Amino acid sequence: MDRIISLKECHGPGREVVGGKAANLSDLIRNGFDVPEGVCVTAPVYLDFIETTGIKDAVFYEMGRKRLGDMRWEEMWDASLRIRNIFLTKE
Repeated sequence: MDRIISLKECHGPGREVVGGKAANLSDLIRNGFDVPEGVCVTAPVYLDFIETTGIKDAVFYEMGRKRLGDMRWEEMWDASLRIRNIFLTKE
């Protein structure tokens, strides 16, 4: 399996590997919609990365602070910034 997949190829039986957003963008492309070119990092590669870099617990902690449906947009923004910072500060 490829580690990085073109959005054009994120359809079919591998949907669970690329996630819903990438699969839906792929469907739009295949149906003639104008979608910017892009790629998708597969879920197993992402999970392997956060595990081997040691940031998995920190990322999951931030994601589990509060149910997404119970968050205000400001809380979502803050959580995304904290998660982004986890990735950016990892050496």
